[in-house]
Amino acid sequence: MSSQHYRNYIAGQWVDSERTLDVINPATEQRVGTIALAGKDEVDAAVKAARACADASVLYNMKPAERARILQRISQELQSMAEQGV
Repeated sequence: MSSQHYRNYIAGQWVDSERTLDVINPATEQRVGTIALAGKDEVDAAVKAARACADASVLYNMKPAERARILQRISQELQSMAEQGV
């Protein structure tokens, strides 16, 4: 099994971090991947991006059907990434 590395998604970009955390399979106790641990700079950037999105009111002013369509596309993309092991 190949080891995967997962990064943080901040403001439309995949962002790595200086620190990582091993992901361990509890059944085998083998490392199956790593995840980026967000530091202060990454957390600040994520909060800033989330605030900018909320302030833009893009989702709040959108009709529910349009918001559902966008969320469904995001869900499909995440499922595709999971199937590809990304």
